Amino acid sequence: MRQIISFKLELTNLEAVRGASEACDQAVHSSTAREQTSEATKKCAKRGNLDIEILYKDRDLLVINKPAGLITHPDGRTDEASVSEWLSIKYPETVGVGEPFERDGLVIKKPGIVHRLDRETSGAMVVARSQKAFLNLKEQFQNREVRKLYHTFI
Repeated sequence: MRQIISFKLELTNLEAVRGASEACDQAVHSSTAREQTSEATKKCAKRGNLDIEILYKDRDLLVINKPAGLITHPDGRTDEASVSEWLSIKYPETVGVGEPFERDGLVIKKPGIVHRLDRETSGAMVVARSQKAFLNLKEQFQNREVRKLYHTFI
């Protein structure tokens, strides 16, 4: 049995996101960010290019159409292509954006990732292009100001 899940979201306060990132973050210019981008580029080159559709783009955020079968960010257990890896190559300004997490002593970076979709789920994902936009979007998600709509086909 094949299951298809799609996801749609509605940002209710896009102007707040735009206003929050007036000053552009400079994290991408650090040597650490360049090293991470270079490493991600090597990994993607081995796997071939990912083709992810951009639904919306401005200086503060991206909205992408994540395909089913692709993980949002690495989990520290497997080595496979991910949205975060694609972002670090296509949009290197996202490398220093977001909040990493730790699993089993390994720090996992999630460049620009504000929320995630499961591997099997396709649909709209919001990605922050600056830390200020990330913090504003994160707050909107936490305060349930973002409307999410899921469709499941079984």
